[in-house]
Amino acid sequence: SSRFGSSTEVFVSHPICRIACLLRALATTMTDKLEVGLKLQAKFSDGAFYPATVVSISDSKKRAKAPVKVHFVGYEDSDDAWVSLDDLKSKRLPKDAGSAAAKAKSKAKPELDLSGLEKGMRVQAEADGTYYAADILTVSTAKNRAKAPVKVHYCGYTDASDEWVSADRLRSKNIKAKEADVNGKTEAKGKAAPAKKKETKSKPLDRIPTEFDPYLQNRVNAVTLTQYIIESTKGDKQLAMLMNAIGHACKVVANSIEKAGPAGLYGLAGSANATGDDVKKLDIIADDIWCECLKRSGVCGLLVSEEQEQAIIIEDKATRGPFCVAFDPLDGSSNIDCNVSVGSIFSVYRRKSSEDAPCTDADILRPGTEIIVAGYCMYGAATELIITFGRGVQRFALDPALGEFLFVSDMKMDPKGGKKIFSCNEGNSLQWDPPILKYV
Repeated sequence: SSRFGSSTEVFVSHPICRIACLLRALATTMTDKLEVGLKLQAKFSDGAFYPATVVSISDSKKRAKAPVKVHFVGYEDSDDAWVSLDDLKSKRLPKDAGSAAAKAKSKAKPELDLSGLEKGMRVQAEADGTYYAADILTVSTAKNRAKAPVKVHYCGYTDASDEWVSADRLRSKNIKAKEADVNGKTEAKGKAAPAKKKETKSKPLDRIPTEFDPYLQNRVNAVTLTQYIIESTKGDKQLAMLMNAIGHACKVVANSIEKAGPAGLYGLAGSANATGDDVKKLDIIADDIWCECLKRSGVCGLLVSEEQEQAIIIEDKATRGPFCVAFDPLDGSSNIDCNVSVGSIFSVYRRKSSEDAPCTDADILRPGTEIIVAGYCMYGAATELIITFGRGVQRFALDPALGEFLFVSDMKMDPKGGKKIFSCNEGNSLQWDPPILKYV
């Protein structure tokens, strides 16, 4: 009270105001021990302490949380940062300089009123120390949700990232602070609590989150094809190895298609496949890639390719497995010379015969209802792998920089049925089987 004078006695009579004054006085006292040019240790954005020099010291309210600006020795001026007392190490500062202020401030943390929040409202929600744009899905008043009463959806992320969050992890003008009255009860203030006063970390944010954050974070947070398969198949290692081999085959084929022009791989190979189609050079290359990748996976017992007359039966017991795979390594290859999208198609069966003997044709000549995995890979403006394990359809996109298929989304049909489009190659109608001709 002596520091601020008798004129503020009424103001500081409130507990929260007294603590605020104490924090201001404490911070001023600590910063008085620092000076411009002083060498010390400061915490960098990676959480480690590095040699730094004090550039500026501020006593303004705006800089109360981070009153000291430092320059990290050996770094560019653009890396200069305002830091809190917690993020400094110096013989001039007591070891608990920042923690004392933090403890005092934690006692003054106000209760928040969430009555102004509604479903669909856009807010900023904190995750891993960073705030992201999010939409409110639910605001609960149930007792079992008291600690985390708001469920949010992070913009640009999948529904799997939705979570319940506490009030102090949200930023919105519609969140109001509560203040204690003389009876010890709380009531909402007329004004919304400034977002700056709600901090979950001692170190302030370097910047305001934007709608581009999901794009920038996608490569780090996205689920890879292998991760998704292991999770969705409940740890089926053999199926994970098979899908890893298929994914690898798709990557190699995509790379071959990209280099086809300069490598002189356009045009016919001078032969016909099992269905009578003229074989392209890339058909042969894609077939070799798929066959080698699947054979080397060690989990396949029988392979059927459109480019080969007979099924490939793997005789060696040490290198065969329980899966039978039918595939067209490069469907639509006649479009290659026109630079039109092409793709690979595959389906997987689990063998029924004894594993003590090689597979037979009967292991794969079965109805489509017994397929355990099916999908296709489209090579176009982007390389996308679409697969199903019988529980929905999942879409993955190849990130060429990482060489990984990353999960994009679950593919869902329009509940209303979508567009009604009839599409087929009627030029081949003379070669159609009677049941297909009758159906069309």
